[in-house]
Amino acid sequence: LDLGDILGGAFRMMRSHWRAVLGISLGVAVLVVAVTLVVEGTTTGNTPSTTYDLGSLPGQFVALLGSTLAVGM
Repeated sequence: LDLGDILGGAFRMMRSHWRAVLGISLGVAVLVVAVTLVVEGTTTGNTPSTTYDLGSLPGQFVALLGSTLAVGM
């Protein structure tokens, strides 16, 4: 089998069983978000920040994206 056959079969299956694929995708996405929130909640401390520092926003985004990718893989 080459890559085209594998991808063709995968897309054919998704077109014919789209409800099951959508449900599985939703379940995986919810699981990844839940684990990411738990990991971020336990590692960032318990003190809420009352000030917003927009300069640190890109760094926070990269950290959250990195943990999401790590949990998703």
